[in-house]
Amino acid sequence: MQSVGIHPFHLTGPAANLHVHSGSDSALRWMGILVMLAIGLVSGLLWSFVERGHASGDLLGWLRLVVRITLAVALLRYGFIKVFPIQFPTPPLAVLNEPVGDASPTMLLWSLYGIRPGFVMFLGWTEVIAGLALFFRRTALLGSILAVIVMANVALLDVTFNVPVKLYSLSLLVMGVVLLTPEFGSFLNFFFTGRAVIAGQSWSPVALGVATQRLLLSIELLVMILACWQFTSGTYAVWNMKRRTSRNPSSFTGGWRLQSGGRGLVGADGSHIVSIFFESNTDTYFRAASGTLSRSRAIYDRAHQRIRILYEVRGMLMFAVDSSTRTTSS
Repeated sequence: MQSVGIHPFHLTGPAANLHVHSGSDSALRWMGILVMLAIGLVSGLLWSFVERGHASGDLLGWLRLVVRITLAVALLRYGFIKVFPIQFPTPPLAVLNEPVGDASPTMLLWSLYGIRPGFVMFLGWTEVIAGLALFFRRTALLGSILAVIVMANVALLDVTFNVPVKLYSLSLLVMGVVLLTPEFGSFLNFFFTGRAVIAGQSWSPVALGVATQRLLLSIELLVMILACWQFTSGTYAVWNMKRRTSRNPSSFTGGWRLQSGGRGLVGADGSHIVSIFFESNTDTYFRAASGTLSRSRAIYDRAHQRIRILYEVRGMLMFAVDSSTRTTSS
């Protein structure tokens, strides 16, 4: 992917590198999607030309099966991190101590959802129900409709609030639209013409034997069970850990101002770090002299009342300090 960005599109600097923690909206990822789209269009045209006049088999059924399961797993993943509200946590101290005018649109959106976990849990259950419905052919149409409605809302929020996962949310929305495309004729008849409506039957390959269809159904159920187990157990463990640490915060929790410019500690933008905010859930935020916030990790030693800060920039350890660094509470 990097070669595609550097040579055909002449990307240079940070944009030419693939950053794992930069979300899905990097220039390199957009270029990759553009290349894959071009390859898909050319392949589809060539396939149509070669196979014209011949039966194409049950390709639509196989396509909808793969897209349906992929979308269902994605919805379950994002649904459960809202059911156990860890995607939108309570606004951290660093954000609460920041002027509203300095906050980014993304941070304002995250803070708004974070102070109302009940609404977030409702959204999460909507995504979970849509994901579960997609695993069964009888409810796949309902699941697809719910998925399009939910992902249209998510994609709109990502675009308008500049959340750096627009590419991923739009991809999930396109998947839902692809699943509903064969049903557009039925929708038109139902809403506008008053004609009889028959739902499509191509949610899975139908030109298969009974044993093969049962095997496919067993695989779908296995994927659903494993996905639910993986996402619920992992998400619950993180949520429960954050809840316990919030109820029993350490003595370091709060906002701290570093003396003498933090002894040369600098943030991601190169300016000196002037304050540190220790959250009750062990998250740590740095505020640089420029006003930018950076996130870090902190390891508490409750027995000796010491703290070790691991500060990373783009996945690289920049420095590690402990509580011997002189600080003053702010």
